[in-house]
Amino acid sequence: MRVDFQIVHSYNSSDDVKSKLLSLLKETLADEYIETTDEEIEEWIQIKYNHPSNDKFITGFSLFLDKEENTNGIIIGFSKKLHDSDDIYLVLKFFDENMSGKFKSYAEEIFEIEMALRHVLSFIFIDTYRDDYFNLLKEIKVKLQRFNGKNIPRENHYKAHLENEFFFLLFSDYTKLDKLKEIEQPDLIEAISESDNYDTFRRKVLNRGIVDEKYRKFLAEIKENLQAMENLRNCIAHNGS
Repeated sequence: MRVDFQIVHSYNSSDDVKSKLLSLLKETLADEYIETTDEEIEEWIQIKYNHPSNDKFITGFSLFLDKEENTNGIIIGFSKKLHDSDDIYLVLKFFDENMSGKFKSYAEEIFEIEMALRHVLSFIFIDTYRDDYFNLLKEIKVKLQRFNGKNIPRENHYKAHLENEFFFLLFSDYTKLDKLKEIEQPDLIEAISESDNYDTFRRKVLNRGIVDEKYRKFLAEIKENLQAMENLRNCIAHNGS
């Protein structure tokens, strides 16, 4: 298992910095009650570069760990010792195979949940609007995302890819599906043209969006969970904590 670090420090040479890093690693292993010899851990740290920068050095190195050990505890403990060292002024951690495995697992779970959510939302909106299958969000205050960076999805695209508007929302938009757009003049004209009498027109204007109580309750209840999930999703998308 590999973890990549970059540090800014005041050691004099690559040999000095590796010696210091090995010393910190041995202390970490002792804290974790892991018995090793100097020869065994010599190859656990590999210096990639040691670049002089003014009166300090920028060093990149990789830490290699046996997957059978308590890798998470070692990484956390070693990172803390780097951070607490008087001669090290900055510690950055980049590639982390341990974190990578966790993120892949989380990503798979979020993918499954989001697809299930699109499934349920499609059912709700299709059941509400009944016939306009590719314009389900026309009354909702959300903005569809473009594909290929420029094109607004159209019905032919949806049909070709077996998708609908819910595939072109930001994750945060799932919490806004009970927010209605302001009624504008073209909307009123359309409602008038589709109404045989005043009562029909009135229903179209007043009963916009999701009106079924059980559907409205569902949209309200998912908001808190979706916010927590979005925070995790953003961490994964940006490869950060």
